[in-house]
Amino acid sequence: NPINSIGGNADWERLASAMHALFCFSKATGNDLYKGTAQKSFSFLEKYIFTISNLSLNVRLGTLSYLARSSLLNNRSHLDKISNFLYLNWEKIKFHPITAANLATTFALITSSGNKNYLSESVRLAETVWIDFEKNKNFENTESALYPELAYTFKALHRLTNEDIYQTRADLVKDWLISKQLENGAFAATSNSSFCYSRGTGKIFEVLAASYINNEVAVQRSYKWLSNMQYTEQNTYFIEPNLRNKFIGGLRHDYVNTEAWIDGAAHFLLGISRIMSKHHDPEIDS
Repeated sequence: NPINSIGGNADWERLASAMHALFCFSKATGNDLYKGTAQKSFSFLEKYIFTISNLSLNVRLGTLSYLARSSLLNNRSHLDKISNFLYLNWEKIKFHPITAANLATTFALITSSGNKNYLSESVRLAETVWIDFEKNKNFENTESALYPELAYTFKALHRLTNEDIYQTRADLVKDWLISKQLENGAFAATSNSSFCYSRGTGKIFEVLAASYINNEVAVQRSYKWLSNMQYTEQNTYFIEPNLRNKFIGGLRHDYVNTEAWIDGAAHFLLGISRIMSKHHDPEIDS
């Protein structure tokens, strides 16, 4: 928090999300500097995530899903161990659409790497999140950030199976998300509110950017808003000089809250990586 100079905790899933975004950005740019930084985070997370005792299963599997996706982008040396743990434990988690969709995407990407044993798990998880989306999409207080990953899951499943139903569902989720876009380019947190924040808008931007050609206007508008929320040398004058470098490049949470969250930056970076890759998604086309 730049106001009171209190540093928060980068929790397991958010750290893993940032690591994964760095791996994608490294692949998109061909710059191994970002890969090296991501690899340090990977080594730390992989060392402790299986053994630390005070984590919920949801957090453990949420973190491991990013580790699996990063392993697919890297040397895959830990992929079998991580994938097997996810496979044996995913049915034990407490359902949450974000965690479930992320796991569904992970299983689809593992399948695309040549291991067909995970396809049925991806389909089952995606179907569960789809049912939840259908049930909740018309409620005014449904959070927009709960379902963006589902569109990416269906994109991956369509690429795997060539079944039109997955592309249709991906488009329906994306249309629902775009309907939440405000005049300023951000996405409303819920249908009955004009409140917007960089983490939620960033996640939607990240997913729409994976199909940039079809969502160009929405992506460009949200990119502009997110860029305006980014801390730079020019707008960090109110932060203590010795702390400014910690915030530059990060995104202000919203118009009132000055905090910078690591997952907000991760969503923005992953979306940029997908735009830079154009027709070659850093993950689906790995």
